[in-house]
Amino acid sequence: MTKINTMEYMIENGEKFARKCTHCNKPTNQVYIVNDGDEYYCSDECLHENYTPKKWARMYENEVGYWTSFDDGGEVADDEVQFIKYGDQLIEL
Repeated sequence: MTKINTMEYMIENGEKFARKCTHCNKPTNQVYIVNDGDEYYCSDECLHENYTPKKWARMYENEVGYWTSFDDGGEVADDEVQFIKYGDQLIEL
């Protein structure tokens, strides 16, 4: 018999993520944020595919970009969860 997982089950039992990388589409909870959420980058590599280190430094100084962690060593707050990864599926909430 095939087990069918409901959306509710997948949300409850899946891995929670706050954002998805603009460059590689990987879900992430530690993220560089550009223009109050116009863009998100999961790593230095993805960020620097789009912005040079010098350009990023200027953006940071001008408060146009910053880095943050949504899980702070624990779970992501429910009001920050935008994606659930269950198996190979990434579900946008």
